[in-house]
Amino acid sequence: MCCSQPRPRTSTRRSTPRASSIVRNLLEPLSRSEIRRFDVSFVPKKKNLDSFIGRAAHICFLDQVAFMAMLINVYREFLL
Repeated sequence: MCCSQPRPRTSTRRSTPRASSIVRNLLEPLSRSEIRRFDVSFVPKKKNLDSFIGRAAHICFLDQVAFMAMLINVYREFLL
């Protein structure tokens, strides 16, 4: 048989106290953090796989240096 059979979604892994401690130590600093979301729209120049999966929007955002500088200057208090 060339393909493996699908496995059931139930997991047999058990959490150990040490694993739980590691997860708590990683997530604890984030409990005092705030997440801000900025909705930005870019009109896609062409339709391709990148625009379909949203990658094109990220690339457009990174290419807009002036826009990023304005965003950082206007919302500086949220970023520090």
